[in-house]
Amino acid sequence: SEVGKGSQTCIKIPLRVCDSVAPYRHNSQQKVPQLFAKVIYIIDDNPVNLDMLEELLFPTGARIERFRSAQRALSAYEFFKPDLVIADIIMPDIDGSTFIRHLRSRGYTQPAIACTVENHPERIRSLQDNGYDCVLNKPLNVEQLYLLIDELVEQI
Repeated sequence: SEVGKGSQTCIKIPLRVCDSVAPYRHNSQQKVPQLFAKVIYIIDDNPVNLDMLEELLFPTGARIERFRSAQRALSAYEFFKPDLVIADIIMPDIDGSTFIRHLRSRGYTQPAIACTVENHPERIRSLQDNGYDCVLNKPLNVEQLYLLIDELVEQI
């Protein structure tokens, strides 16, 4: 260390190397919903969840619009409308319940799926009362997601 030049410090921290999570591979047995020319909004404040959901939805052929905040998704709604919304519930700016109420009040009539770790029956009923068509529990199950989207495709 020299006066007027600062100091240099070296710290060694042992890190355990773990295997990375393998990307999702489509199982040929699973029926992938066909959503070509459709727009899906995915809203989650966690970028890892957004990446995973986008990867799961990629085989559908839909145009995926990602938002890390419900407020940004509401702002985007003024310019282009989604055919399907998949939203996290616990978010810092606007929670998923408030988000879907605002979206429905702006005329959104297409399907909306809530994704949450909250699986209490009263909470699920509350989410549906607020405007979600259905609720998926986290961690998401790809087969369940595809089956649900396939059912909702008829409404899109």
